[in-house]
Amino acid sequence: MNSFTRKLFAAALGGVGLSSTSCRLRSRLSVPASRLEDRVVPALVSWTGDADDGLWSTAKNWNNNAVPTSNDDVMIDVPGEQTVTINAGNVTVRSITSFENLTVNGSASLTLTSGFSTVDAMFQVANNRRFHAQGPTTRFICYGQTTVDGATIWATQGARILLPGVTAYDGLDASFPELRAEGLGSELVLANMTALEGTTFGGGGGSRLTIQASGGGRITMPAVTSVPAAGFVRLNANGANSKIDMSSLTSFTPTAGLSYIDALNSGAIVCPLLTQIAGTVVTLDGKGTFDTGKLDSLVSSTMTVGGKGYNLSLLTTLSSSTLDLSQVSDQAFDLSSLKTVTRSTLGVATVSYSLPNVTSINGSSLFVTGGAKLTLPGVAAYDGLDASFPELRTEGLGSELVLANMTALEGTTFGGSGGSRLTIQALGGGRVTMPAVTSVPAAGFVRLNANGANSKIDMSSLTSFTPTAGLSYIDALNSGAIVCPLL
Repeated sequence: MNSFTRKLFAAALGGVGLSSTSCRLRSRLSVPASRLEDRVVPALVSWTGDADDGLWSTAKNWNNNAVPTSNDDVMIDVPGEQTVTINAGNVTVRSITSFENLTVNGSASLTLTSGFSTVDAMFQVANNRRFHAQGPTTRFICYGQTTVDGATIWATQGARILLPGVTAYDGLDASFPELRAEGLGSELVLANMTALEGTTFGGGGGSRLTIQASGGGRITMPAVTSVPAAGFVRLNANGANSKIDMSSLTSFTPTAGLSYIDALNSGAIVCPLLTQIAGTVVTLDGKGTFDTGKLDSLVSSTMTVGGKGYNLSLLTTLSSSTLDLSQVSDQAFDLSSLKTVTRSTLGVATVSYSLPNVTSINGSSLFVTGGAKLTLPGVAAYDGLDASFPELRTEGLGSELVLANMTALEGTTFGGSGGSRLTIQALGGGRVTMPAVTSVPAAGFVRLNANGANSKIDMSSLTSFTPTAGLSYIDALNSGAIVCPLL
């Protein structure tokens, strides 16, 4: 690393810029006074390597013939090149200055609690091991090659960790690895990391790589462009001033089933270039910030929006996904680009939507509640495909689904032991309006159900209702009406 870059990172850590030579010279001569002034008993422990086994846990490798403790600052600098290995125990020291390779593996973890720490050589934290910097004065930077695949890295209580040598992170088969910044001022900076993959462990416990900024902490990964389907990942920004910076991210498509995005309680996930989400459960509470302005497609995902302030104006495709807008009662989202809703679920409530560009809703469920009106003039046909229990449902007085130009309707062929069918349902005063449908052929299972006063299904052009037998029904109950005068 050149001296200019080194100065930038030192400045980011709140220290002064040092050249490699001056940094080494100062560290050999003394520990900075700022590290010593708050001690009761100053303690600088130096590595000698006299045991010739490279192990941190061997007392003979230290100048005082004792393994460093939580009250110690550690200096590792000997002639030649050595690798110091922490392979057992929960090692805690105040700080480390190392000009030799440092590895955390085996069953070990490493915690730093105070002052400025540097590794000016290779640094490795192995799969399923943890590196933790804690405390408001704790700063750590590694200037050399850094490998942390499958590891847990925590910056807490105001600590800052800079790892410019990390170019990629692979969660491997680690169990619940975390990249975490917790507490105001805490920060984990992975400025040069371009590749990110989750853990493939999964298992019955639901393991995933969790990237979490909470309580005002920040995680900075501005060079990551994609998260591929190579493992489970969770992004979680929770709390005021908490931020995950992924400002180059264009696609988030991790392995489905255990992957999540949560922007909660004024937390922010910065990803202004994001166009595609797949295999992910997204929760937006209306207080957190998540960049959706360029989002084009939602695939095999669920997005629950709990408040206004999110931009969905470029969203064109819902595929095997759920978009739940039913919790937002005071603002209709701009869905003017939406064209295709396939094997998906769209839920709206209270506020009304007209979506003229939507032409396909095959295999999908539409839920309209709370007096909202959903109008889809571009839909000419509905095919239930092999979807499991799709529904076209309105519920509540004034709620209405309008498919005025839909002429063809086919149920689902899924059937199965659970008795799946396409259910077209008007409840509690809701209305489903499909006045142009002329027939329901034997191409799938269908149920019509109008239940309750003012509930109505309008199929006023229907002449034949001959769906697949066995799981097809017509129910007009409790003053509900199915209008089909030509049947």
